Amino acid sequence: MAKDNQLIAALDAFAVAKAASLPPGWESEVDGENLPDGMAALAVLCARLGWPAPQQISTRPRPDQFPLLIWSPKDDFGVAEQWNSETVCVCV
Repeated sequence: MAKDNQLIAALDAFAVAKAASLPPGWESEVDGENLPDGMAALAVLCARLGWPAPQQISTRPRPDQFPLLIWSPKDDFGVAEQWNSETVCVCV
């Protein structure tokens, strides 16, 4: 459940930062029992929300690409506002 809460918070913060709309009841799509683990969960959720599929990038993002919705094995889900990793998974 804690991971679900972290994912909900990250998706909400990302949507606000990008001025993206989330459908009513979108939180119901975040069900740990019906989601794969890690980055695969991000791909499933982006599809359910009608957002573009996440892309793994390995070069420094341009400033206009931020904020980024990210996942890492160490930190789980979050919103990045600057580059500080060699690999970022992003939903744009």
